[in-house]
Amino acid sequence: MMLLKDMKILWKIIIHLRKFKFSFIINFFLFLSIRISNNDTVEDGEISVPLPRYLTLTDGAYKPNYVLSIPISDQTLIAQYIACREHLLSLYPSLFSPRETSSDLPGIHLTLLTLYIESPSQIEQCILTLKQLQEEIRYHCSYPEPICLEFDGIDTFYDRVLYIKCKPNQRLENLRTLILDRFSERQQKQKLTNLFFAGNYYDFVPHITLLKCKRKFSSICHNETKEISFGKQTIDSLQLSSIGKNEQNEQKTNCLFKLNLS
Repeated sequence: MMLLKDMKILWKIIIHLRKFKFSFIINFFLFLSIRISNNDTVEDGEISVPLPRYLTLTDGAYKPNYVLSIPISDQTLIAQYIACREHLLSLYPSLFSPRETSSDLPGIHLTLLTLYIESPSQIEQCILTLKQLQEEIRYHCSYPEPICLEFDGIDTFYDRVLYIKCKPNQRLENLRTLILDRFSERQQKQKLTNLFFAGNYYDFVPHITLLKCKRKFSSICHNETKEISFGKQTIDSLQLSSIGKNEQNEQKTNCLFKLNLS
């Protein structure tokens, strides 16, 4: 079984080889790495470390720089989101960064997929693909009735990121699979080049990010937040956004294209 540090070295080899377009060798390393990453654990010294199971062969090889998401537009849900943020920020101001306490709210969205896109021309290819899929996605989201996402309660990722939970919804998972399949088909036909799925995991946890903590959230009484009902949202659009950094070197997204589904 491979050591964790060897996994990191393997991904660096993949990225380096790609610059020289050694496609056969790259595919071999991708195949090897996905076999390794699908194991339950790797041994790092005396510690067994669980590994994530990536969604596709390229998800572990690239750092995402774009996100395809569902923007949140329901005013009741947004109002509940803001109220909950302000409540937590007022109770625990030292737990969050100065950015979190600012009046500028991040774009509220539910992430479907993250991508690595190399250049502006590939961004245009991605946007064109989304436009070509518009009617199929609209039909999926509206028939036999609109997909309704329900948001209840708060949970955390690694006790550091607070998020609003989305109730399990099979049609939402099917939408993610539909987009994945259609993009993959176009990649195989060379209609989408130098665009890769990046940073996605097999286990889909739909959510809305609420706050990011400077230290572990376990110091807060979870009973204050876990039963909150935030509201509902239908899927009336998708948006493609870039992932960048602000002046404080913190993640920031910027919407480049919105696909209307209403």
